[in-house]
Amino acid sequence: MKKITVLISVVLIAIVITVGSCKKDNPVPVEKKKYAWACGSKNTILKTTDGGQHWTRVQAPSTITDANLTSISIVNKTNIWICGSYGTTGNGVVYKSTDGGNTWAMLDSQTSGEKT
Repeated sequence: MKKITVLISVVLIAIVITVGSCKKDNPVPVEKKKYAWACGSKNTILKTTDGGQHWTRVQAPSTITDANLTSISIVNKTNIWICGSYGTTGNGVVYKSTDGGNTWAMLDSQTSGEKT
């Protein structure tokens, strides 16, 4: 029973929410969970620490204003990955945090939307 409680606690801490548009008038349902992440168009990364009552915009590691961030993966409570694309050819973009989202690094995705 203790292992199940610990597992459930870890899962609740590491919520992954991906939204196509990060509008305040379209909140993501978080229910009774405390922490959540969201990403979207225009290089937007959002975080809540109070179950979705308030969302804070997190500084992205690049100034690519047209980045369309589409996916979040939380490996554990410190390692978080976000990816998407940008530009007219759909070049790939990957962000990584190793400190729970306090700081981010942009990685070379080595992908482009151009057909070869």
